[in-house]
Amino acid sequence: MSRQKGSRGEREVAHIIQEWWRKLERTAEFIRTPLSGGWQPNKKAAAHFKANGDLMTTAAFFPFCVEVKWREQWSVDNFLDGKPTAPWAWWVQTCTAAAKQDGDVPMMWMRKNRIPGTAKSFPWLVLVPVEFVVAHTMSQPDVRWSAELLRANRVDFGTVLPVAYDFNRFIEMAPQRMRTMEAK
Repeated sequence: MSRQKGSRGEREVAHIIQEWWRKLERTAEFIRTPLSGGWQPNKKAAAHFKANGDLMTTAAFFPFCVEVKWREQWSVDNFLDGKPTAPWAWWVQTCTAAAKQDGDVPMMWMRKNRIPGTAKSFPWLVLVPVEFVVAHTMSQPDVRWSAELLRANRVDFGTVLPVAYDFNRFIEMAPQRMRTMEAK
C-alpha cells in the first residue's frame, strides 16, 4: 500500500511540476523515474539520464533533482520546530541524489494524508536550499530554520540548509526565475 501511495505521489508531483514548468518550456515532460531509484547501482547511467531523483524530465533548463515523500510516520510539529524526525534524513537523501546528478539543486516534496488531530489534508511542502532562494530572489519561504537551531536540536540536515514552501505558493512563482542559465 505505501509503495502504491509513493508512486501515486510521484505521478501527482510530476503533473504539478510539468504544468508549472511548461510556462517556461512548453513541451517539457516530467515522469516518474523508472524503478524510482532502481538505477542507483549504475551511477553513470543514472547521471546521464538524470535519474537520481524520483522524477525525470526533458526540460532543458530545469535545475532540480526532485525527491517525493508521501509518508505518515513523522511528526509535523517536530519537523516545523526543527527537531529530529524522518524528513531530515529524507532531505539528506535528496541532497545526495542532487549531488550525483551533475550538482543539480535538491528539491523535496513531502506530505502526509492528514494534519494530526484534524480532518484536514496536509498539503505538499516543497523544500529547496536557502542559498538557492536567496540567489534567485524568490518569495519569502513559509518555514525557515537556522543552522544553529537545527544543530542545537541535533538535527542532521547535511551541508545544505533548506527552507519550505506550501506547494501552492511555490508554483505561483515564475519558473523563469529558477531556470538554469544554459541547457543541461
